[in-house]
Amino acid sequence: MPQTTSSRRATGSSFCPLLVGLVVILDLQAPPRNLPTRVPKSDHAPAPFSPRAVVNLQFPKPSPRIRLQQSPQRQQSPNQGGYREPRTTALTREDLYAEGRLPPALAPTRPSQRCSLCTGVKSHPVSYLCGHSHCYACIRLWLDLSWLCPVSTCRALITREPHRHFAEEQALAEAFPNWVDTTAVAYCWDGLTFPKVAGDSS
Repeated sequence: MPQTTSSRRATGSSFCPLLVGLVVILDLQAPPRNLPTRVPKSDHAPAPFSPRAVVNLQFPKPSPRIRLQQSPQRQQSPNQGGYREPRTTALTREDLYAEGRLPPALAPTRPSQRCSLCTGVKSHPVSYLCGHSHCYACIRLWLDLSWLCPVSTCRALITREPHRHFAEEQALAEAFPNWVDTTAVAYCWDGLTFPKVAGDSS
């Protein structure tokens, strides 16, 4: 009996036996895929390709039997960096003047007369090895914060106790004859261990 048009369409829409067999063969021959497995995280072992792992590969950890020691040239004694004895209360300007009396304020007329810390005329000036000078009270408070000269263009390391600058005291007395500074200071540097530099045996 000849096939009708509807029966031919039905046959054309069905699967071809050859294609079905080919799919079965390909499915049987395909190797199993290796699915990625999750590696449990460790608190000590870094990820295989993390930056820390790369650093560990380049710089492996030393053996526990190896004791790393600092080179003698780089070892620093406690005095080289300077030391300040701890205080229970902060040092104030009044603490540095006898009876807590501060000097009268006076504006300088020359740059050499001016203390760069308080911007006034230097009171009881002291100087350092770099040649700069400041008020005793000003530099004493400064040394609680830094060992460097306060002058921004200098910043030399202060390795010794500042000394009383008698010549500058005389020059200020002559420049300001009406300025009477009756305050007194002790020029005390207790509690400060000044830093040392190579070759300085003092």
